[in-house]
Amino acid sequence: MDLSQKSKQFFLKYHAALSGHKKNPELISQFVEDEKLTGHILFFENLFPEYEVIIDDLVAEGGRFS
Repeated sequence: MDLSQKSKQFFLKYHAALSGHKKNPELISQFVEDEKLTGHILFFENLFPEYEVIIDDLVAEGGRFS
């Protein structure tokens, strides 16, 4: 599997785990190492519990996936 496919698979796994679900530090830490990004995600989770992210287009390493 090439890098763009690995990136796509990682993001889709991240999306399935977090989008539309309760987000907590333990779950987020499976995908995010940056503390600022974790804080950002938790901040918006507080404002909009179980918020959902909708993917219109996914682009990785120059490839566009639908």
